[in-house]
This record gives sequence, C-alpha cells and structure tokens, in this order.
Amino acid sequence: MTVGWFAALKSSPVKDDLLANAGEYGLRQTLEAFNELCRSLVDELVTDEMVRSAHGWREAILWMDGDWRHSDEAPGPDPTLAQLRMSLEAKLRRNISLGVLEAVLCLESACEFARRDLGLRGDTLRDTLQGSRQLYASLAVLHDKQERERLSFLTGISGYLEYPAYNYSHVIGGELRIPAEKFVAARTADGWRIRFVRHQVGRIDEAADGPAMRCPAHRPSADRAGSTYNDVLWDLLIGIYQRSGRFE
Repeated sequence: MTVGWFAALKSSPVKDDLLANAGEYGLRQTLEAFNELCRSLVDELVTDEMVRSAHGWREAILWMDGDWRHSDEAPGPDPTLAQLRMSLEAKLRRNISLGVLEAVLCLESACEFARRDLGLRGDTLRDTLQGSRQLYASLAVLHDKQERERLSFLTGISGYLEYPAYNYSHVIGGELRIPAEKFVAARTADGWRIRFVRHQVGRIDEAADGPAMRCPAHRPSADRAGSTYNDVLWDLLIGIYQRSGRFE
C-alpha cells in the first residue's frame, strides 16, 4: 500500500502542477490542495483483497472517530464488504492527512525557528531544513502512546494530534506550532542542523499497550537509495515551501 501510494504520488500530474504553481497559489492553498491529492490517491489503491483481509481482522482494527461512516460506533461483527471498504478508505485517508500534517508541523515550526533564531533565508534555509529531516523521522519510530507523549511535550496539546480537528491552517496560521525552545541547532561541516531538545518518553508495556509498529513510510524508498518514504515526503514539502516563497 505504501509503495503503491508513493508511486502514484510520484507520477501524479496534479502534484507536478501544484509544484509548478505554488508561487501563484500560495503556501496554504497549495498545502490544502496537496492534502486533497494525497487523500484521493487512497481510493485507487484499496483493493478487493485488502478489504477481504480487513474483514477477517475487523475486530483487531482500531477505529477512530470519522472512520466508520454508518454509525457513531465502531463496526459490529458483521459489516458488509462495501461498508468496510468505505470505512477503510476513510481511515486510510485520515491516516495520510495526519502523517502529512505532522510533517508540515515539524517543517513549519523548524522553518520559523531557523528564520527568527538563526537568521537563515533562501537556499541556506532550504538546505538546513532538508538536512534536518530527522525532526519528522523521529516521530515515525515511536509507539502511538509515546508519539502522543512526544507531541504533547512539543506542542502543549493534550491527547492525540487529530485530523481534521487540527489542519494546515492551524499550523500555517501559528495556532499549532512547536515553539523555539523545543529546538536545538548545531553547526556541521555542511551548515546548520536542527533537532528537537532531548525528551525521554515513557516505557511501553507491550502486553498492555500493544506492540510498537514503525510507521510504514519509514521503510527504505524503492526509488531513492539511502532514503525512506518519509524522507521523500519531507523533501517534496520543502519543494512546495521553496516555490511558494516561504524561504525568502
């Protein structure tokens, strides 16, 4: 699913148009349109085999608000395959939007920190952020419970970061932001690198909390040696930021 989704994104003419016209559309409009593109790619990738597999494991799936379209409760023991397909698509669209939102939160916050505290602009700012992709990657290796704790520490929100309760407008508008004191900058031979301040998350009892499952986009990219799919997403967002004029 992850490999197919990134392949569809790579070949998307809509993505190419958004990049080419980000300066005209502006950052917020481009990000919102990019989000809609990311969500639309899901429908092309949910197969009958995937739906049948989800049906077999339906009682083990963690359903969130908005995933199950046909009632306020999680699906019962006997949803139809059509109902399950619709809810599975909704769940995957929400997950993708949330993943991109987390990346934008890290990128926008680090961009603001680098501009204000380090005085960086233009290509230097772009290169610094491109070399600091570990900011986003550091969230991908955590258990959901640890990720909630980390994001609470970084942003001050309580509970999980949820989409669409939080969206790109909240991040770009400054309502949801990781403040400057949560970042550390260090000089390297290639320039600046930015990371989060150290914060020890709680230990996980897998028997009670469930196993830690690495984000599927943290696996190596099939198209770019030495990079993960999360790295590919980070660099694509940096391209949107640059072409929209955010680094000037």
